[in-house]
Amino acid sequence: MNRVVVWVGALLLVPLASESAHAQVVSTSPGKKSVYASGNATFTGSVADITATIAKGKPRTVVEIEAWGQVVGCVSSHVGVGVSINGSVAFGTMYVEPTGGGVFRSNSAVWWFDIDEAEATSPGSFVKQPLDILLRASAPCPDGATFSGTLRARLVKK
Repeated sequence: MNRVVVWVGALLLVPLASESAHAQVVSTSPGKKSVYASGNATFTGSVADITATIAKGKPRTVVEIEAWGQVVGCVSSHVGVGVSINGSVAFGTMYVEPTGGGVFRSNSAVWWFDIDEAEATSPGSFVKQPLDILLRASAPCPDGATFSGTLRARLVKK
């Protein structure tokens, strides 16, 4: 009986894992109204990404995005972390500061992204379209440094 329970659990996790060669991320993408992604992304070309998708944007909503991050193996003075949806950048960047020895403190932030405002700027890009959310850490970190992060996003009525 235990074998069946373990096997079923393993099957449920496989489709949630990211296909990226540079990330070990578990995600609930695509979520209907909310999504969660968490894992370790390896810096390549000074960026490390964690992605998730909400199935469809809706009018009169905002996307609330919560993120947490920590960096290991980088010697930069700070690492900027920001979010974008379908290529549009949500304003504000959180910074993760070093503690020394290539280890950084963790930090968290919350962003709000108005779907109606984004749609007015780029018609046809957000309402009734998948919302591809990108959490990006960027700094002059060496290839192989790691960004550990979590991303939670949900559609909220105005």
